[in-house]
Amino acid sequence: MSKNVKIVGFVLACASTVLSLVCAILYKFVYLQTKGPFALLIVALLAGIAALALAIKLGKEIPNVCLIVHALLVMAALGMSIAPMVNEIGLVYAGLNPQTNVTGFYTFAVFAGVTWLIALVASFIGVSKKAE
Repeated sequence: MSKNVKIVGFVLACASTVLSLVCAILYKFVYLQTKGPFALLIVALLAGIAALALAIKLGKEIPNVCLIVHALLVMAALGMSIAPMVNEIGLVYAGLNPQTNVTGFYTFAVFAGVTWLIALVASFIGVSKKAE
């Protein structure tokens, strides 16, 4: 794989790691929340940092595995965050509760989806910082 593609993968991995921190912050503004998604987002952040550190140090395939774990953790956090909000979303669309009750969740869900997609693309492009 060419050096330019791996640099793009490294930049995408950096973006995904920063976005996972943003997701963890945004999850605190969700109306109904549990502790599981927040913990998964913190572990995903650590996996992203580990992938970047390994990419700088080693430049091998290990960072790709860390980014796959990072992507899985972000998607698991998104999936787990849906369950507490399902009833609230129904109540908002029935007109019984204000729209502001679900706005924070929608913002978090969009950011988490984008983070997952970027991490997934970066993990399959390759993130090694050194040229082979």
